[in-house]
Amino acid sequence: MSEFSQGLRDLADFMDNAPSDLFKRKKLTVTIHRWNECEIPKFAHALGTCEKVFNNESVGLRKRFGPVTLKIYWWRESVCKTDEK
Repeated sequence: MSEFSQGLRDLADFMDNAPSDLFKRKKLTVTIHRWNECEIPKFAHALGTCEKVFNNESVGLRKRFGPVTLKIYWWRESVCKTDEK
C-alpha cells in the first residue's frame, strides 16, 4: 500500500471517529496539481467517465466518488498554447 493511500485511509478513519458535529456536511475534495500536460490522456483513461473543468488559470478533470470529489488540474499556460505577438 502506498503512503498516499494509507494517508487517505487514516483521514477516513479520523472522519469516521470524529464527533458528528465536526463534519456535518461530510463532503471532501481532493485536489492534485500536475505540471506535465502529456499525462492528461493517461489520467482521463484511468478515471473513465469524468468531467472536464476549465477556468482562466487551469484545465482539469473531476470525478465524484459519492461525497468525495477528486480534481486533477494542470496550469492552463502549460497546456494551452497562445499566439503572443
